Amino acid sequence: MSSSPHNFLEETTGANNLQGTFPVREVSLLSDLVGIYAGENNLTGPLDNALSNMDQIVSLDFHNNLITGTLPAMNQLDRLQQLYLWSNALSGPAQDITFPPNVIEMPLLDNVFFGRLPDSLGELQYARFVSFGRNMITGRLPTAIGDMLSLRIFDGKFCNTLGGYRQ
Repeated sequence: MSSSPHNFLEETTGANNLQGTFPVREVSLLSDLVGIYAGENNLTGPLDNALSNMDQIVSLDFHNNLITGTLPAMNQLDRLQQLYLWSNALSGPAQDITFPPNVIEMPLLDNVFFGRLPDSLGELQYARFVSFGRNMITGRLPTAIGDMLSLRIFDGKFCNTLGGYRQ
């Protein structure tokens, strides 16, 4: 790996007992960064909106931290394929989540999202694994989920929903 920050490929800080907020704004300046692996730490606070501008990113892993707040807009992250945010304290109306259009794996279980899932979920044509289990999701599954031809696993366990998957 080169010492130049502009040739940086991946930031791996997982399982290092890191504390505090992740410096998204600073890390977003690394123009060639394709992966952030910061799962299993003690990171706190919200994810900075600068995350929305990291259009070269392929994998984001912040699972099993203490991250709070709402998700930044993700709909412009065309290269993002893996979004691992399970087991945090992310919150907000599920209907307001904007999804990365080419995501393949997106486990968002064990957070505090609430309300109905947005119809735009059905536009994720490459998604194979999506999980909103152990959130406060209510209502019926969007019928557009039937358009997700690549979908192999949809986990909604322990959500308070009507029709589509078990409570």
